[in-house]
Amino acid sequence: MKTPDLIFIERYEKFTNKYVSKKLLRRFLEANKEIINKIKTGGFVSRYHNKCLKLIKNIDYYTDKKNSIIVDREIEENKVYFDNLFKGIDENIMLDDEQRRAVVSDEDYMMVIAGAGSGKTTTMAAKVKYLVDIKKVDPDEILLISYTNKAVDELKQRVNKDFKIPVKVLTFHKFGIDILRSNTEEELQISTNPYPIISKYMIDVLGNDKELLEKFMKFFIYYFDVPTSALKFENLNQYHDYKRRDDFITLKSRLENDNNQIIDNRKKNGISIKGEFLRSSEEVMIANFLYLNGIDYEYEKPYPYRHNSYRQNPDFTIVYNEKTYYLEHFGIDKNNNNKMYSASDCRKYYKNMESKRKMHQVYNTTLLTTYSGSDLIDELKKQLELYNIPLRPKSNEEIYRMLTNTSKDSYYNRFIYFCIDFIKGFKRKGYNESNIRDLKIQYKENERISMFLNFFEGMYKFYQKEMLQKSSIDFEDMINKTYDILCNTSRDKINLDYSYIIIDEYQDISIQRFNLTKKVSELSEAKVVAVGDDWQAVFAFTGSDVSLFTEFKNLMGYGEELQITHTYRNSQELIDIAGSFVMKNRKQIKKRLKSKKKLPKPVKILLYDNTMSKLKNKIEQINLAIKEIYLRHGDKKSILMIGRYNFDKDFLFRSKEYIDLGHDKIKSKNFPNIDITFLSAHSSKGLGYDSVIIVNGSEGVYGFPSQIKDDEILKVVATEDKSYKDAEERRLFYVALTRTKNNVYIIAPVTNASSFIKELSEYKEVEIINKTGIRFYYNTERCPICGGNLVKRRNAYIKNYYECTNEKELCDFSTNNLKFKKRIRPCLKCNGYLVTKKNKSSDRYFVGCSNYDLNGCNYTEEIR
Repeated sequence: MKTPDLIFIERYEKFTNKYVSKKLLRRFLEANKEIINKIKTGGFVSRYHNKCLKLIKNIDYYTDKKNSIIVDREIEENKVYFDNLFKGIDENIMLDDEQRRAVVSDEDYMMVIAGAGSGKTTTMAAKVKYLVDIKKVDPDEILLISYTNKAVDELKQRVNKDFKIPVKVLTFHKFGIDILRSNTEEELQISTNPYPIISKYMIDVLGNDKELLEKFMKFFIYYFDVPTSALKFENLNQYHDYKRRDDFITLKSRLENDNNQIIDNRKKNGISIKGEFLRSSEEVMIANFLYLNGIDYEYEKPYPYRHNSYRQNPDFTIVYNEKTYYLEHFGIDKNNNNKMYSASDCRKYYKNMESKRKMHQVYNTTLLTTYSGSDLIDELKKQLELYNIPLRPKSNEEIYRMLTNTSKDSYYNRFIYFCIDFIKGFKRKGYNESNIRDLKIQYKENERISMFLNFFEGMYKFYQKEMLQKSSIDFEDMINKTYDILCNTSRDKINLDYSYIIIDEYQDISIQRFNLTKKVSELSEAKVVAVGDDWQAVFAFTGSDVSLFTEFKNLMGYGEELQITHTYRNSQELIDIAGSFVMKNRKQIKKRLKSKKKLPKPVKILLYDNTMSKLKNKIEQINLAIKEIYLRHGDKKSILMIGRYNFDKDFLFRSKEYIDLGHDKIKSKNFPNIDITFLSAHSSKGLGYDSVIIVNGSEGVYGFPSQIKDDEILKVVATEDKSYKDAEERRLFYVALTRTKNNVYIIAPVTNASSFIKELSEYKEVEIINKTGIRFYYNTERCPICGGNLVKRRNAYIKNYYECTNEKELCDFSTNNLKFKKRIRPCLKCNGYLVTKKNKSSDRYFVGCSNYDLNGCNYTEEIR
C-alpha cells in the first residue's frame, strides 16, 4: 500500500508534466490539503518522507525549475514551427531564443522587458499565434491592449491581417467605452474638449455668485501666477526679481504636447489682465494697476511725432479729460542702475531716457515716468495724482466681465486650461469627489493650494453634473467608470471571458489603468502579459508611473520577469553608451542589450560657437552632419532630426536653408533629395531611422534636459519620478539616442552644453568635433537660483566673473566666487558692484564694493 508521501510525490510529478502557473499550483495544493496535513503530522514510516517534506516546503522553487525545463522542451519540440513562423510575411524575421522563451512561458503574471529595437511587436504577435495554433486558445479569449491608435494599428496589421487571427486589439479607452456602452441603456457621447463646460461654469455660476467671485478674484489676481515660494518675499521688488528668474510655465503637460502657441511666447515676461504681452513684469504691474483703477490706456501706441527721423512708441498712452499723457517706465532705478545691466549699458540707457525727455519737451507733450524698484506702484500713484488723473477702482464684477471677454492668450483662458489639466490629472490618479476633501486636509497649511482646491471643488461637481446630463464621458472617466462598474457588478453579468490580456507599452501604465487591468484579470482569471521597457518610460505628464512597471511582481503578488535583449536596430557600441547613460539611475531595471552590428564612434557631438553668430554656426554644424551622412550613405537613407520640443525646429526655417514641407517633413536646400523628418523626442519613441541628428544639446529651461517644472498645484495630481536627478529626462534622452540604425549626431553649444552632453563626452566611443577654436568649457557648478550652469565670462569690471547660462530674462544670476555664490549687486553707495572679497591679512571673506581699491568706497556686508 502506498504511503501518503509517495502518493503526493506521484501526483505532483504527473501534475507538473506541463507548465504550471502559480494559480494552478495553489489549486493543486488546496486539492491535496488533507494529504499534505497527514504528511506533516507523520504517523507512518516511509523512505520518501523527508524528500516529500522538502518538496512541500520548497514547492515554488521546484515548480519553477520544472517550468524552465518544460519551456526548453516546448521550444525544441516546436523549433520548425518557430523557424517558419514569419515565413511568407517577412523573410528577415527570425525569433531569437529570448523571444521564443517569452512566447512559450505561461505564468499568470508575466513581464516581458523588451529593449529598444528588440522586436517587441514581433514577440507579441508570435505569442498570440502560438497560443492559438499550439495551445488551441480561442482568439476571442485573447485581448491585446495598447495606448495609442498608431500602436493598435501596428498590432492589428501583424496579428489580424498578417496572421489572420481575429483577436481584439484595442486601446484602453476603447476597451473601457465598450464595457460602459454594454452596461448602460443611454447612448454615451465621447467628450474630447472640456473647455465649454468649464467656461460655462466660469460665466453662469461664478459670474453670478458674489461671494464665490470674491474668493476667485483674490486667488486669480494675486495667487494664480505666484508660487508659494514667492510669497516669502518682503516686498514686490523682491518678488518680481524672483519672477525674472523663473519661467512660471504652469502648463508643462501642454508643453510636452508641443503647444506652439504658448511656446512661441515663452520669452515674454508677462501677460496683463487685458491679455496683452508686455516686455517686463514691472510693465505688467503698471498695466494691471491702470486697468484695475479704471484708467484707460494703450500699450506702445506710436507717438504722433517723428523725432530724430524715427517714431517712438511710449510704453503707455493715457487719455483723460480729452488730454493725452505718455507714461514711460524706465528699467533702471533712480540712481541710474540695474543689476541686470553693465555700467556701460546703464549709461546708454540713461542717454536714451534723456532723449525721450527732450522729445516731449520739444513737442510740448506730457510725460509721466516710473522707475524700476520696490516703490513702483507708489511712484505711479504720485505721478497720476500730480496730473489730477483720478483712481476709480473697478468692482470684481467689472473686472470679471473684462476677463471673460479677453483673447485666448489671456490670464483667464490660461486659467481655464490650467483647471482642465488639473481635472485630467485628478482623474488619472483615480480620484473622485471624496478625494477633494482629503486633499484639502492634506494641504490646509498651503494657502495657495488650499484656495485653489476650495474653488476647484465646486467646478468639479458642476463639470461632472454637466457630463452626466449630456450623457457624455471624457477619456479619463472611460477608465475610471469602467473600473467602478467592474467593482460593483457581479461577474456573471459582465462578459469578460478572457484567458490572456497582453498589454503593449506597459511602462506607460497609470494607476487608473493598472487598477482596471488587475480588476479585469481578477474577474476573468486571465493571465496578464505586460510588455515594455522601463528605460523608455517618458509619459509621466499623461499620468504614467514607471514604478508600476518596475514593481510589477510585487504589485501583482508574484510573477515572472523575462528580458528580450537582442536589438536589431542599434550597434553594440551605441547601446553600450546609451545603456550606461540611462543606468546611472540605479532604480531602472538592470539589463545589457546585445547587437551583432558593430560601428565605432556611433555618437558624434558637434560643437558650435554660441558666443557670436549663434544661428549661423548652429546651422553649419547641422549641415556638416547631413553632409557626413550623405557621404556615408548617399541620399537614399532617412534622417530623423530630434528636438526636445517641437519648436526646436523653428531656427531651421529662420536660417532660410531649410523648408517646412508639413507633416513633420523638412527639405534641405543643400541636400534636397534626402528624406528628413523632424520630431520631438516624445514623438520619436517607437520609431527607427537610418541616422539621427539631435538638434538641442544646450543647457537651460528649454534645453535637454528640460528644466521646466510643474506648478505646485498641478503637482498635487501629477506623477513625478524622484528616483534620480532628471530621471525622466534621462530616459527621454535615451529614447532619442536609440532611434538610429547608424550614427547619432548631437548639436551642442561649446560654452553652454547640457549636463547630458558633458556626460556623453566622457565616453571613449563618443567623438567630439570642435572646430570653434574655443575650449569645450563645461562647469559643473550649478546656479543656486535656477539650477543652470555657472560659466566663466569676460567682464571689464569684475574679475572671475561667473554667470548663469540660462536666458537673462529667466535667470540673471552672476557671482565672482563659486564657494559662497553670492549674487553680484549694485553698490548702495556708488556706481560699483557688490562682489565677494577676501581680506588679505585674515583670509576672511566678505561682500564689498568693486571700487573698494579704486576710489575708497568702503561699503561692505558680512557673508551670512
